[in-house]
Amino acid sequence: MLMYFATRTSRGKQILQLLESYRNADGQPRNRVVMSLGMRKLDKARGKLVAQVVESELYDHPLLRSMPTDVVEEANEILSAIRRKGTWLPIGEHAQKPPPETSEAPARTVDGVFVDQVSVGQTTSLGPELLALHAWRKLNMDSLLEGLNFNPAQRQAATVQVIGRMVAPGSELALT
Repeated sequence: MLMYFATRTSRGKQILQLLESYRNADGQPRNRVVMSLGMRKLDKARGKLVAQVVESELYDHPLLRSMPTDVVEEANEILSAIRRKGTWLPIGEHAQKPPPETSEAPARTVDGVFVDQVSVGQTTSLGPELLALHAWRKLNMDSLLEGLNFNPAQRQAATVQVIGRMVAPGSELALT
C-alpha cells in the first residue's frame, strides 16, 4: 500500500485528495480515495511526508525516521478527519466485514455480544513470562524476599523486574 496526494478537477475547481494505491486480488494495480480534502494546497515534497505519516498511523506501522513537527500536525488533522468520517478500513478488511444479517437465522449472541462479529486485533504473547513466573514460584522467591523484609509492593516490583530481564534482557529502562 502506498498513500499519496493528487489533485482532481471537480466542477472546475481543484480538489486535493488522499489516495491509496494497492493491488486487487488479481494483482492489478488500483487506487481508492481515502479522503477528499477540498480546495487545500499542498506542495509535492511536503505531501509525500504527510502521506507517509498518515499511512503509518492508519496501518499502525512505525516510521523509521522522524518527521518535522508541522508535517506531523498536518497529518494529525487529516487523520482526525478520516476518523471522524468513520468509513476507512485497511485494504483487505473490506472483504472481512460480516455479511448482512438475514431474517432466516438470528445472530448468535453471548451476554449481548454478537459472536460471529468478534475479531482479534493485537495480541500479546505470555509464554515466556508465564514460564519465568512458574520458575520464580518454584524457587520460592517471594518467601525469600519476605524474609528480607520486602513489603508486598516491593516483592511485586522485584518479580516484574527480574522476569522482565529474564524474558528480554536489557537495561532497567527497557522494561515495559
